[in-house]
Amino acid sequence: MNTFILSLFTKEDKLKPSTLYQLLSGKRTSSVLCYAFFHDLFHLVGVLPELKEKELDVCLFELTKAGKLSEEHGLYALIGEECPERELLKEVDFFRFGRKADETWRSLQFIVQVSSYLNREETYIPLENSPFYTERARQLVHTYRDKLPEMIYQELLAIFSQLPSQQADLLAQTLTGYHQNGAVFFQVLPKEQQTPPWATVLVGRAMHHFFRILAKHPDFILYQFLRPILNQNRNQSMLFTRKLFQQGATFEEIMRTRRLRKGTIQDHLIEWALVDEQFPFETFISEWEQCQQLPEESWKYRYKELTERCEASFLDIRLYQIWRKKQS
Repeated sequence: MNTFILSLFTKEDKLKPSTLYQLLSGKRTSSVLCYAFFHDLFHLVGVLPELKEKELDVCLFELTKAGKLSEEHGLYALIGEECPERELLKEVDFFRFGRKADETWRSLQFIVQVSSYLNREETYIPLENSPFYTERARQLVHTYRDKLPEMIYQELLAIFSQLPSQQADLLAQTLTGYHQNGAVFFQVLPKEQQTPPWATVLVGRAMHHFFRILAKHPDFILYQFLRPILNQNRNQSMLFTRKLFQQGATFEEIMRTRRLRKGTIQDHLIEWALVDEQFPFETFISEWEQCQQLPEESWKYRYKELTERCEASFLDIRLYQIWRKKQS
């Protein structure tokens, strides 16, 4: 765990333990999401949902005692070179996929098993018996019937061929089919990588890469089959607010229609700006001239410091920080 925590730090970081704990454990308030984004940790939001704050405190204490981190005014900073294991974190996206990754992969494993046994006389023990999995698989079989096995095979082939061989092998070995029993991830990970949290990271790298490739193929039946689960990773309330804004509703109309506080709508706008590369900043930042008085790397400053430099609103400053960070 110590190596993992150390790998979160760059030379420029001064991280606050309480906020670091909140982002690792998956708290998704706008302040935590902005903190994660500004410190290049957005892809790790929710990576350790079972983490206890005491565990993090112990890691930070031990790393400080070992001379790898320094602590000043409650903020921790890296001493020396960045941890080489940081490279392993670059391909994961727990914010986008983490909450429903296991359910998504189980659904994939099940439909692969079902399709591989389709029209074969042999009986088999299904991987799943919950209607959540079985009903959706039944509908897909009913729609495509005899074509399903070959279609799924070709789609998997297309995706796996775009994955690094190590990731493709890891995922493929967990698939169950006709006369083929899949392994669990613990069995196929190298022994030195089976301890948490690195096992979570390495499995996540492979899964998330698979999902990113799949998302580029909306015509695939696997995409259509898995999309409802993948979409559950997203903040549905934020998406509804976004839809209303895109339809031309005003701030006040959305507050009234949805019976939400102003702060909640602001949180939705901030999250929308964080996750959408096409976010219309020019529409929602009303005080551009005021905001341009802020430092170019304004995301590195505390909010209180920024309010001393300009009189823009909280929402304007936050959106401007996100815009500047994305421009960098």
